[in-house]
Amino acid sequence: MPYDVLINERVKQFHIEHGEVCLAVGNDWVYADGARRDQNPMGYICDPPKDPHELAALQVKFHKAAVKLAVEKFDRLKAELAMWARAAETEGSAAPSQEKLDELKALQKQVLKAQRKLRLAEAKFTETIPREIIEHRKILASNRQKGSEFMSALSDIKV
Repeated sequence: MPYDVLINERVKQFHIEHGEVCLAVGNDWVYADGARRDQNPMGYICDPPKDPHELAALQVKFHKAAVKLAVEKFDRLKAELAMWARAAETEGSAAPSQEKLDELKALQKQVLKAQRKLRLAEAKFTETIPREIIEHRKILASNRQKGSEFMSALSDIKV
């Protein structure tokens, strides 16, 4: 069997295992379940990470990409319909149909649904932050506060 056929079968099987939808994020194709693969079919493939925080981070990336695509699709259609409606208004050409308006409303619902999924993924990401990172952030915040207080006290000392 030719090498390129084997590669395509490998990618096809991975795609079937991790869902029909994968989105481009950097040089990766990322799946909703947290799996990812190189955009080059001969590149790496990675199952979802076992670490909950790493998994949540990849899922956030997937949902951010999904929101971006949904918003772009909505914006494109809205701009097209606005130009069409302006032409109808100024030149008397045919106005967009109600079906086009319904299509825009459907895209709006898709954006809202994608945004909801992103918020859930972000909440999961926050929930899975390791305790050590949380403690480290607290220490950094405390150090910043103490540094700020010291600078304030230092600026009050004059000769």
